[in-house]
Amino acid sequence: AKVLEPNNFEVDLALADIYQSQKKNELAIEPLKSAFQHPAMPIANKIKIVASMLPRFNNQLVVKDATDLIEIALKTHPNEPSLLLIYGDVLYQKGNLNGAKEQYLAVLKIAEQNYLAWEKILGIQTLMGQYTEAIKTGEEAISIYPNQAILYYYRAFALHRNGQNAEAGIEIKSALQLDGDDNNLKAMIFALQAEVLIDQEKLKEADVAFDKSIALAPNNYLTLSNYAYYLALRNQNLAKAETLAAKAASAMPKNASILDTYAIVLFKQGKYDEALTYIQKALQNNEASNPVYLEHYGDILFLKGDKENALVQWQKAKQAGNGSEKLTKKINEKKYIK
Repeated sequence: AKVLEPNNFEVDLALADIYQSQKKNELAIEPLKSAFQHPAMPIANKIKIVASMLPRFNNQLVVKDATDLIEIALKTHPNEPSLLLIYGDVLYQKGNLNGAKEQYLAVLKIAEQNYLAWEKILGIQTLMGQYTEAIKTGEEAISIYPNQAILYYYRAFALHRNGQNAEAGIEIKSALQLDGDDNNLKAMIFALQAEVLIDQEKLKEADVAFDKSIALAPNNYLTLSNYAYYLALRNQNLAKAETLAAKAASAMPKNASILDTYAIVLFKQGKYDEALTYIQKALQNNEASNPVYLEHYGDILFLKGDKENALVQWQKAKQAGNGSEKLTKKINEKKYIK
């Protein structure tokens, strides 16, 4: 059939299907590439095939094949926004955030009303810490889509990280006023509100916001851990902090930040043996030279009575880049300072 109909993309797709049904994916890619070169093959079909490959990007061969296919499709349809969007998704999954952002921006040059592109750009800008850019992008996106709560969330997040907490609070209120049944998003908004309120030293209101967040998303372990951390810093409600931190550490036993928080909560309650176990676990997960965790390790060792090793860990923390005045004082005075 392929010999008789060399320009029929449907024959190529049928051949690719046969190879895939026989688990011969390495043979399926050539007829797929051939099909993707055909302008007659619907763009929606091309997108569907590439999108179906994204969840399998832990396989480097799939990554290469998906990249090849989308690049072939873009040669055939150079300025098609939906193809540029999926190309951005491919680059994003590969970890090329700048490349992905370029594709999403290219979408907006052609189709300013493409909502997904706005949301994806904001996601990348906040992930990369480009907060000034995200504030501007958020404002532009909101002017086109004033009823999308997540756009206000992203802008509030960027404002908060930029130290503009009053403005962040306004955007958070706008996000919460928009009707929506997405509990996970609402939970994220309340968790962000809690952090903004902490910066504004409105601690009781911050606790209320954290409680609302956890009620909506009880399995958001990062929020549970953050709440526990802030309670521990204030030496308040430590029993509650322990419950929150324990749940997070049990669910994410390889997350160093969560393990460190649990260690701090235990330490604050005088449970030094347990605290030692968790800070050591935190330092195992590619975090052996984390300057903050090393300081906590020293603190725990000191109050356990191992003053010599405590000093070693504090010195390691300083060498690793921890420049806090309190740490320097601990080293100079060779003792733990609250």
